[in-house]
Amino acid sequence: MEYNEEGRFIRDIPVSAKPCDLTVIDTDQIAVSYDDLNYIEVIDIKKMAVLNTMTLKKNCRGISYSDRKIYVVVDGSRIVVLNMKGTILNTIMCDKNAFHIATIDDRIYYTAPLSNTVNCCTTAGNRIWNFKDKSLNTPGGIVTDSANNVFVVGIRSTNLMILQDDGTVSKTLLTNADGLEKPIRLYYNKKTNILLVCNTQDGTAFLYSVNFN
Repeated sequence: MEYNEEGRFIRDIPVSAKPCDLTVIDTDQIAVSYDDLNYIEVIDIKKMAVLNTMTLKKNCRGISYSDRKIYVVVDGSRIVVLNMKGTILNTIMCDKNAFHIATIDDRIYYTAPLSNTVNCCTTAGNRIWNFKDKSLNTPGGIVTDSANNVFVVGIRSTNLMILQDDGTVSKTLLTNADGLEKPIRLYYNKKTNILLVCNTQDGTAFLYSVNFN
């Protein structure tokens, strides 16, 4: 479903099955993962056409796009890196139960809901840090801004946190008092510094302007 910045519905974008996650490639293209159907699609949302279907061996969960590469969490245990033609370039082993993923420059961030952790590794697969704290219960959606600040939602803790300085500094930005009800998905627009937060409990979504000044 597509909405404008005022929250007005624009249109439905048809897909081939129940989607698990999506990532924005550019203004005309998105990539969608389909969980236990074991494939992802690159879709031209202007022409409403599937440009490419990429089939994996296991379920496809969180998905992210960076530097003309697609990163997808497969079977909760590894991150598969593909080029835009669907050729597998690399496979990175990760903590079990990985689900959501974000990528920027040479870093990969992913959440593992069952172990309540946020993990960071290089695009070569080298571990950098992980974050675990009682304030973050069942981490879900994860995104980064241009300064490598990491935003992550806690589904059961019903909050939005920011992680800085290699995961050693954390701060809660939003809670249930701000309207969050089991938030599950995030998207950050690096050009406008607008953060989208989506609830799973009541089906609402919020847009926030991010300003650190």
